[in-house]
Amino acid sequence: MHRPFTGKTVTQSTWDGADPAGEGSVYDQAHTMDTRPKDTRRELIEAALFCFSEHGFDGTSIRMIAHRAGRPLSLIGHHFGGKEGLYLEVFRFLTADSFASMGEGGPLGRAEAPRDRQEAIRVLSEQIHILYAEACSGNPVRDERKDMANRLLLSEMRNPRPEILELLKTRLRPWMDLVKASIQILRPDLSEPEIVFLGTTIMSQVAGQSLLEGLSSAIWGRHGLSFLKGAELLTAFSLQGLGIPLHR
Repeated sequence: MHRPFTGKTVTQSTWDGADPAGEGSVYDQAHTMDTRPKDTRRELIEAALFCFSEHGFDGTSIRMIAHRAGRPLSLIGHHFGGKEGLYLEVFRFLTADSFASMGEGGPLGRAEAPRDRQEAIRVLSEQIHILYAEACSGNPVRDERKDMANRLLLSEMRNPRPEILELLKTRLRPWMDLVKASIQILRPDLSEPEIVFLGTTIMSQVAGQSLLEGLSSAIWGRHGLSFLKGAELLTAFSLQGLGIPLHR
């Protein structure tokens, strides 16, 4: 079971202050650091994202993160209160980055709940494409940082900490509500628990493509499908699973 975070609350005013002396200061003084003006907080977050995605929470030390960022060790405590506070801030950063384009001003921000069967098919297809675009390494607009973010997200989803679970719920809720509304129209015969189960199944099979990509490549080799073709296959698979005939 995950223990709750104990890091201090961070406000904007604390991010811009001086580097306080503290635990690790001997290491800091012995380590040559780049003193050019930079966004130190963002550098630490991106370094932590790399370390956490590669080594997991338990396998990552704050010394490792500071070394990766090329910044003093004491700044982690100053900005985030410690490793747990930094871990939570990494998730705030990456979920905002991953889902902001899906929300206000993006596909989810423009999407409306479906009103009939045709709209439900269209909306469900769009939401599968949106999530697959975030999860799929074959997406041509993806970068290395996005891949690291998804590895960390998928790892945390197995047993999310309460604070991160709440964050993920907030970010994913609009997407999940549209999927649920679509299933309700397409399968009005289903009960609420059955609709939730199928919505979770659709979400799992889309996100699972990224989670199992390494294993499937090792066993069968890389499939070589384009991002668009993969999204189309997942959409067809989901619609057929709901008993919706495909018209070609």
